[in-house]
Amino acid sequence: MNYVLAVQKKNLKSLAPANWDKAFDFACHSMGGLVFRQFVAAWESAMPGTPLPVNRVVFIATPHLGSVDAVESMIRGETVLFGGQKELRKLARTFPGVYELLPNPGLQNTVVNQNGVPLDIFDIHNWQSSVTPDPTDPEGFDVEQTHLTAARGVLNALPDVSMPEFGLAGRILVIYGIKPNSTLRTVTVDQQKDNWYDFDHAVTGDGDQVVPVESALLPGVPSMEVRGEDVSVFNLKSHVLSLHALLPSLDEVSSVTSRFFAGVTGAALLPRGTDPARFHP
Repeated sequence: MNYVLAVQKKNLKSLAPANWDKAFDFACHSMGGLVFRQFVAAWESAMPGTPLPVNRVVFIATPHLGSVDAVESMIRGETVLFGGQKELRKLARTFPGVYELLPNPGLQNTVVNQNGVPLDIFDIHNWQSSVTPDPTDPEGFDVEQTHLTAARGVLNALPDVSMPEFGLAGRILVIYGIKPNSTLRTVTVDQQKDNWYDFDHAVTGDGDQVVPVESALLPGVPSMEVRGEDVSVFNLKSHVLSLHALLPSLDEVSSVTSRFFAGVTGAALLPRGTDPARFHP
């Protein structure tokens, strides 16, 4: 066994570039961006004072402030987050990762009562009664306060990787999708009717059909927008997948990401002929 490990290490060393500085580039799509931020927190805890092994980072449609779509997916399903598969709504209530996609207070006025007062989505008392624990059905697939509390803790502990102490200034880029009025923004809860969530009359805003624009952005970090019309009408996937899901597969996104990793910055990142207004310094 020791011999095999020694050979593997030797082979890995031979594959590494001669001048490699032991730093990696990260392209993070959707929740992958939250995982990266959690990695940064874990590194800082385990390796205090040691520079991050990170060169450049691209966040692609990462819900830094969460998504109202995650709330709908847990209550009634049929959202683009799970490909419109309603039966997955019960399983979603058992996945800690889905809870970590819930909108946090930084994304204001996402869940409100009839008077427009914001409700704490991490408090089970503000959830629709049909999805909360029923004493007569202890094995039901319900929203659990333990998962909500754990998710709040995880989200509160995520570091702002754009802060100077992480040494990533100028080495982070955000790529986000935007289709006007395509993305859930505010849902009203009728507290007089078992906390009924009125998704049929929810307010929508700009986003990629899953993540609102303001959730994908990071203050002070350059960003590039991808518009709905960038997806060809001849692309069959565009008829069944959201812009959110399609973003990583678009040639424009791949080109911008690879250029950024190569050290290109500013509007020069954009493909030839692209409106410079797509880039926000």
